[in-house]
Amino acid sequence: ILFVIKGNRRIAADIPDREQTPVNLVLAVRICFRASSTAKPVVDATVRNVQFVADKEGVTYDMDALHLIAKKAEGGLRDALSTFDQLVSFTNGNLNYKLCLENLNVLDTDCYFSLVDCFRAGNIHKALLAYQDILNMGFGGQQFLTGLSEHLRNLLVSLEPSTLKLLEVSDDQRARFGQQAASCGLAFILRLLDISSDFEFRFKEAGNKKLFVGTRASCP
Repeated sequence: ILFVIKGNRRIAADIPDREQTPVNLVLAVRICFRASSTAKPVVDATVRNVQFVADKEGVTYDMDALHLIAKKAEGGLRDALSTFDQLVSFTNGNLNYKLCLENLNVLDTDCYFSLVDCFRAGNIHKALLAYQDILNMGFGGQQFLTGLSEHLRNLLVSLEPSTLKLLEVSDDQRARFGQQAASCGLAFILRLLDISSDFEFRFKEAGNKKLFVGTRASCP
């Protein structure tokens, strides 16, 4: 049985032992994330609409910022345009990715890319220091774990070119996910995702939440 994590739920897919090849495992993952194929066109359409408004109003932007706005609005055009107007005001018409992250209080994806690289290299001390930096920026442990699980699910989808296109990110980010997924491999990603999802589930019951996440960062 292959357990694929979707949100905080585990979905079991029965696969005979003799058929547990990487291809079949990826196919099981593809089935799990089939819902993403319907959500992505909505997000992409929202990005295009916000881009049209930005061009019309002469606003400077990068595509990662527009994808961030659309994702924050969960693909809803009205909410995306409202967020766009606020960010244009806050950033003086310069919608770059970093400024949008700060104003929307979203943790930079770079943090998760770096952490996964640390886990893959076995550099646990660097991972712990990175987690402390995240806490110092004002992000909570639950928010961190949720973002980490999402990043790992994105890596899972990125293992195969046919599912990589389902990611609701810019082309640059999509290429980066594909590269990291290829370097990690299926087994390592599933292992991290299982650990991360378990942390999410148990986090609320932990007494010392900082210690709970920090000490378990050595598990990978």
